[in-house]
Amino acid sequence: EPARRSVIIDPATSLPPISAVIDRLKERLIEQGEMGIIHIDIESFESIETDYGWAFFDEFLRRIGEILTLEISQTFPGGATVTVSRVAGSSFYVFVDTRSKKLRQEALEEIADTVRQRLVKGMRQRFPKVDASQIAFYAGVVCLHYETQLRLERQIDAGRHIAGDAVRSAEQRRRRQLSRQASLLATLS
Repeated sequence: EPARRSVIIDPATSLPPISAVIDRLKERLIEQGEMGIIHIDIESFESIETDYGWAFFDEFLRRIGEILTLEISQTFPGGATVTVSRVAGSSFYVFVDTRSKKLRQEALEEIADTVRQRLVKGMRQRFPKVDASQIAFYAGVVCLHYETQLRLERQIDAGRHIAGDAVRSAEQRRRRQLSRQASLLATLS
């Protein structure tokens, strides 16, 4: 059992990787005809690991997984799957039933923003010694509609990429905002 568990659960986050839940996601997409994907990404994960070490960072990731799972289970009782992808950083995904909940893009964006804010608050409370500016998250969402002519894996992967693009767009807006603030401070000095 422990060996099997290590294959289907990410050891740092205690969440299943996408590969462990892909069959369930495909079934849900066929049955529901649509699903929402919320992508949550840690803003400065490289600096947290560099500044505090990998063991601390793994504890940080585990706590994110706990908070995210709790928030999502309260928001979507029995209707969401929380997964993690650690291929290129630390990305968390929430796959939700949008049809029975009658959720659309705007509602998913509001939910994602609420979850993002609760993650920030929970992580800052749990890790008060970490520089507050290092505890930030980006969120992106997409409503994915089942297309019979495309492979399910491809549809889910495309949805993840669209939600990821929204995250990268938010990151770019944040960088521009910080750059403008830095320029303003420099001119005032």
